[in-house]
Amino acid sequence: MTIEQLHAIKTQLEQTCFYWSERMREFPRSDMGLIPDNIRSTQEYKDTKARCDNSFSELRRFNGSLSKAQLRQIRDYRRGL
Repeated sequence: MTIEQLHAIKTQLEQTCFYWSERMREFPRSDMGLIPDNIRSTQEYKDTKARCDNSFSELRRFNGSLSKAQLRQIRDYRRGL
């Protein structure tokens, strides 16, 4: 795979992870910043949490499958070097 292809995959995974993280931030929180139990027990919260966790796991798995050299090349590609 080329660096451009790897960068495109990584960017897509990061965007998906960011999207679901933003959906998690939309849930109301208590004064202490925690999500109340009555919200946690809803199916909407459970589905959103599962998708957020899955997208983060996919991103971690992808990053773990890359060699250090590939990670450096992607970094340099992003920086325009």
